[in-house]
Amino acid sequence: MRNSTGTNNQIDLTTQNILKLEKHYTASKQQATISFYSVWLSCSLGVIVIVAGIVISVLSNQNVILYTAIPGGLAKTISIPFFLLYKYSTIQSNKYYNQLSEMIKYSEAKSIVEKMTANRRDDGYISLLKSALHQD
Repeated sequence: MRNSTGTNNQIDLTTQNILKLEKHYTASKQQATISFYSVWLSCSLGVIVIVAGIVISVLSNQNVILYTAIPGGLAKTISIPFFLLYKYSTIQSNKYYNQLSEMIKYSEAKSIVEKMTANRRDDGYISLLKSALHQD
């Protein structure tokens, strides 16, 4: 038999865990967005520097393309770590989202089981546990 204090503590703990996961998900999503814009900016700057070098080289008949190709290449090289950060931030964000979804589903299922009649509640808990443990 469950007392109301134990159930409330369990609900409070589940709610706190969901809120923590939601904060991590939001932070990971923001990090992915920032890193995406950093990739876009550094790649764009690299292309602009290289194109400017080609234009200056053609218009002035001076060989400045080497001087602009190096910084342009460096700017594009700098974008690689930002791209990797974006990739892993997105993966992490998806993991947090999946965990958050699972916790909300089980929390809702648990509240439904608690509202069942006493003789069906045990079967509901068994079914919920099997589902949580991925057993049939």
